[in-house]
Amino acid sequence: MKPATRERAWRWLAIVLLVAMCATGINSALDSLPDARTAGQRMQSAAQIIYSVAGLLAAVALAARWPFARRFFRIFAIATIIAAGLAPVFWGGTAWWTGVLAAIVGAIIAWLIWLPFVRGDRPRAVAKT
Repeated sequence: MKPATRERAWRWLAIVLLVAMCATGINSALDSLPDARTAGQRMQSAAQIIYSVAGLLAAVALAARWPFARRFFRIFAIATIIAAGLAPVFWGGTAWWTGVLAAIVGAIIAWLIWLPFVRGDRPRAVAKT
């Protein structure tokens, strides 16, 4: 497989994973929002809705190669980290450090989804004639 084809395949796989994550995220958030009793639970559900909407917008923008895709993806990444960090603490009743670990995992997931798009952002050397 040619490197360009492989790179394109990784990018489309990342977009599909982003859409899948956001679709399950919005579904889960809308299901749990009526059961949110505390401010922390409502904040987590709101962050989950934000990452889902921003992620879907980022997926469309990445697929279309729009230059502002990075902005949507940053919102997605920040909201993912917040939602991941709040979920085990406010929904699971676990210790604060599990929220920190979950936030780190959320950051890693966002980074892994973004990784296939980083290589194409580097400026290319112009040959001198």
